[in-house]
Amino acid sequence: MKRLRNYAVRGQLFALQMQYDSALFYLEQASHSRETSVKASAYFKLADLPEEAGIADSLKYRYLQEAYRLSDSIENSAVSHQIDRQEHLRITADLKEKSHTRLLVAITICVVAVLLLSVAVFLFYRRHLRRRNEQLFAHKWKKQEARAQENESRELQLIDIIRKVGEGCSRDFKATPAYSLWYPKISSGKESLSYDEQKQFQTLVVKAFDPYLKQLSNVVPLTGNDAFLCALIQLGFSTRECATCRGISNETIRSQRTRIRKKIPENFLEQGLGTVILGEENLSKR
Repeated sequence: MKRLRNYAVRGQLFALQMQYDSALFYLEQASHSRETSVKASAYFKLADLPEEAGIADSLKYRYLQEAYRLSDSIENSAVSHQIDRQEHLRITADLKEKSHTRLLVAITICVVAVLLLSVAVFLFYRRHLRRRNEQLFAHKWKKQEARAQENESRELQLIDIIRKVGEGCSRDFKATPAYSLWYPKISSGKESLSYDEQKQFQTLVVKAFDPYLKQLSNVVPLTGNDAFLCALIQLGFSTRECATCRGISNETIRSQRTRIRKKIPENFLEQGLGTVILGEENLSKR
């Protein structure tokens, strides 16, 4: 093929040099090439040779006819190739577009799947967190309830201890000669005790009720007069008898009772400590 292509070039060069015999030889050889373009070029050049080369009009016509046929074949082949190329480009573009569309669909599906998974994980975590909080709240509530019950039980135990100690001190003091000596004078209602007698009797009572007052002071802050009044109430003294021991009016005793009651912690007050130390069942006594 390369050799025949060179023959076509040589034939043209010999034609330009007016060596028509050599030009005719090489061009005829080139016209047998399997390359359509080389073959068509050789026929066109053969048709251009002058009559001196022995080319008759009939040969020129045949050469031109064959050259144009080959040229048309080349053009058709080029057009077909161009069409095939365009079709290939179109198919490639369609494939790219479909691939791009599939990629977008796949990305969309992945994003939706991730979002759904995130929502599912969030809902699961939220439900788990709510259950855990409910369990923690229930556990905390149980602990608080148990602590409250424990505190209530402890409060009841302290109140019971205070009550028993108070009853014991009252019982022991009433069995002493001092009580037998002082109580008739206090309960007679004729007159209040003198200042010295008040101090003397207060000293005896506070000393006798020292265990009770120590237990009571662990819960209720008491002044000296408050402690004395609480001891008198444990002895079962009425408001009038307490006023006689203090040398004050009944209203003052009632006011002092109210102040002591306000000092009692609410939780102990609800458990009945007020009744234990203030003897509320004796409030109506005069």
